[in-house]
Order: sequence, then C-alpha cells, then structure tokens
Amino acid sequence: MSGQDGSGGNRETDMNRPEFSNVIIKDRVRALREEAKKAHRVRVAKASKR
Repeated sequence: MSGQDGSGGNRETDMNRPEFSNVIIKDRVRALREEAKKAHRVRVAKASKR
C-alpha cells in the first residue's frame, strides 16, 4: 500500500512543480526589477551630484 501512496504523491509533485517553479521565477524577476530600479536611482543621484 505504501508503494501506491508514494507513486501518487510523486505524481502530484510532478504536476505542481511547473507552477511552483513559475512562482519562484516570477518572484526572482520581481526582486531583480526592484534592485534595478534602486540601482538606477543611485546612478541618477550620483550623476546629479556631479
């Protein structure tokens, strides 16, 4: 019985994995965009000080 439960569990994780990785990718992209905005602001501030 435990073998059947294990295979069913694996199938569920395989089905959910693409969505989960998508969430991780979107989160990373959002974080990178925020960092890029901050870096841009820093560059602008440095340029205006010159």
